Amino acid sequence: LMNQQYQLFNRLGLGNFRDLVLGVSKDPAMLIWLDGNQNRKAAPNENYGRELMELFTLGIGNYTENDVHAAAHAFTGWFFRGQRETTGKHYVSAEFFFNANQHDNGAKTFLGQTGNWNGDDVIDIILRQPACSRFIAGKLFSFFVWDNPDAATVQPFADILVQNKYDLRETMRAILLSPQFSSQQAYHARIKSPVELVATLMRTLGVTAPVRAAAASTRQMGQELFNPPNVGGWTSGPGWISTSSLLERFNFANRLITARQANGAAPLVFDPGKLLNGKGFTTAEQLVDYFTGLLLDGDLSADQRSALIGYLQRNDAGQPTTFTLDAKTLDSKVRGLIHLTTAVPSYQLN
Repeated sequence: LMNQQYQLFNRLGLGNFRDLVLGVSKDPAMLIWLDGNQNRKAAPNENYGRELMELFTLGIGNYTENDVHAAAHAFTGWFFRGQRETTGKHYVSAEFFFNANQHDNGAKTFLGQTGNWNGDDVIDIILRQPACSRFIAGKLFSFFVWDNPDAATVQPFADILVQNKYDLRETMRAILLSPQFSSQQAYHARIKSPVELVATLMRTLGVTAPVRAAAASTRQMGQELFNPPNVGGWTSGPGWISTSSLLERFNFANRLITARQANGAAPLVFDPGKLLNGKGFTTAEQLVDYFTGLLLDGDLSADQRSALIGYLQRNDAGQPTTFTLDAKTLDSKVRGLIHLTTAVPSYQLN
């Protein structure tokens, strides 16, 4: 069901935000997580109504407990039904259905408006609140540009969201083409999530790690795929970095970079020569500038650059030696250079 939810986000993530909110409200995984089938007219469950406003659309401070109570009544009867696996523990399939017998058809006052509201009505009322466009624009800006933007920075994108009737594609277009997105303040302003780090490193190096191995690494870094820690999702920013997660970031890069063919049985192979094919590099400086440009966008200090050059110009015993880009250097020193480059702090940043 989490894969089903992922497909929903993938399908609607650049569509209309109302469609996305409505889809999530009817999503079986969400209904299970936030007790949809327990939300009955005789005993409304407030879990989804609260999180809909607090986490997904408005943010804390833009609704009252009475609004939470009213939303719970409006969503009564929004159930799911499905088929469980043979053990009876997990659902293998499920779908939304409306149980009219469990829906409260009475009048409800929600965000200052009174009527016989249902879940669709609650979503529409939420979208008319100025706080909603600001909240969503702020979330998008924070994810793609920099964390914790101020109100003045967010407001123009909130306006675009409203002007385009909550079309997410047009809002994303505005954010990605904005001066802020290409500004110095946005440069390496965000810490890569585990999934971003794993996926971008594989793409950059042209290597695909086995799915289970890649997923195991993201889990050790703090992001278990399809299993967020709570309904609010995973952490962000400095929350991604700890002593254990940072070590796994280094170790994943090392496993990827040092992977060699072993009697035709290795499922993961990286050939650094393919990245350098046709480049014509002959000096340590050229190699360092190439890989730090590829992996760091050149974001390293003069001392860091000198240290990487010095690494290439020393032998395994640490003694100065003449640099030669031969097969042995490719297989050892170049691999080591790539790994050291991914250990530079700026590699952890987007």
